[in-house]
Order: sequence, then structure tokens, then C-alpha cells
Amino acid sequence: MESRKEEVIVTIHMENETNPKTTELLELHKKTDTRKITVLDDEFIHYVTLDTTVMDGLISKCILTIGDREEIMKQSSLSERNRMIISTLMARPYSTFETFTEELVNFEQSKMVLVSKLRNYDCSGDSRLPSVTTKDMNNHTIQLQKNFKVLVHQLATTESIGDHLISAEILCPEDYAEICDQITKEQKNRLLLTKLMHKDADAFKCFLSVLKKDTCYEELARRIERTDVTDKDKILLQIGRTAAKKKNENTRGIQICVETENIIPKNIQGIP
Repeated sequence: MESRKEEVIVTIHMENETNPKTTELLELHKKTDTRKITVLDDEFIHYVTLDTTVMDGLISKCILTIGDREEIMKQSSLSERNRMIISTLMARPYSTFETFTEELVNFEQSKMVLVSKLRNYDCSGDSRLPSVTTKDMNNHTIQLQKNFKVLVHQLATTESIGDHLISAEILCPEDYAEICDQITKEQKNRLLLTKLMHKDADAFKCFLSVLKKDTCYEELARRIERTDVTDKDKILLQIGRTAAKKKNENTRGIQICVETENIIPKNIQGIP
């Protein structure tokens, strides 16, 4: 039986140039595109795993943010998480397709045939990274993020690390219990890192100190400390944060409209 085909479409809408609330990102990236990627639904959306190592790699390259990961993991099924990952990548105003397919092939060589069937959704003008103002960017958080994939797969156990972080009051017992409830070590590491990336610089230093005390992780700690944080990294993350903020604002606006319709009688709303 021929597989069903599904077309995932994301439209990037430009705000009116005369609107004073137009964001810097949108002002610098003036275009309206409908990007399309056609995939074999049964073979790709339902059976390719994007929400583990592939997503780890995209986070480490600052294309996806930790906030993106948290929203993606709220989806109840693999297919829904896959759709959200692809939609997020397509909505970025710069090229992501090549990086996405590289991470996918690196994770699963067996998926080469499926990758070859993907239609490149990047547009001709996407090779140039928009210039945006970055703010509230902590270097230690970005250093952790750029090593996200390595840490997820190289930390053998979170128990001893978690004990030290609890003693230092970096993690609370509830955080630690939530981490321990995860099934695999990779899942535990992802959640630990996610929580650490919401902490301050002191928590980061404490984490590195814990790693250095273990000869197995001493070089890993040095690697994190030596990780360069570039302007490009900050721009990529700022774009991701701006997109997430706009999406949340739109979602809240929809919720308010629904609540208004449910609470206020239509005759008062002026609806016939």
C-alpha cells in the first residue's frame, strides 16, 4: 500500500512596515514566504526519531533553544514532536535544512534514503543570517548549550552529580526526584542540563566544580570552560527566543478571545 503523504506548511507573516511594534528581526528580514517540506508520513513523521539525539545536536548548534525543547516535549506522541521540530526549523529566517539533515544522518545512517526524499525547504535568501540585537545572553548558559549533546551522552550517571548539587542548594529535592524518575541516563542528563540552564553563573561554576572532582569528567569540564561564545551563537538564540515569545503572545491572545466568548454574552460583545 502506498504511504500517505503529508505536507507540513509554515507561513512567516511580515508585520506592516508602518507598525511601530514591528520587531527588529522582522524589519531586517523583510519577506513573506510559505515554506514547504513534503515527507512520506508513515515512513518519516511516525518512524524517524527526531526528539532525542537529533534535537540534542540542533540545541548544541543553537538552532533550537532549551525553551523549544521544553515545548516540543510537551507533545504526547513522537509524530507530534517530529512535526513541531520540523515546523520550528522551517520558521527560522535562515538556512536550517542542511544542518537538520546532517544531524539526522549522523544519528541514523539507515535513514539516508528517507533524507534523500526530503525537499529542501530553505529559500534562496536564507543563507544570510539576519543581524539582530542580542540581550540578556549569559555566556555560561550558551557554553552549556553548545556542549548539550556531548554532556547528554557522556555523563554516565546523574546521581552523584545530583547529590552534590543538592548539597550546594543548586537543585531542590523535587528537582532531583524528577530527574531520577526518567528512564534512561540520556533522559536524566537532558533534564538535569535543562534545569541547570535556567540557573545563574554560580550554579554553572558549581556544576563544573563537581565535574572536575571526577577524573572521568575533568577534561569535559575543561572543554566546557574553553567553549567560545560567538556573536553568531547569540544571534541564533535571540532569533529562537523572539520566535517563541511571539508564538506565546499569539497563543495567549487566542485564549483571551476564547475566554471572552465563553464568559461575556454575545449581545454585550456586540455580536448579533
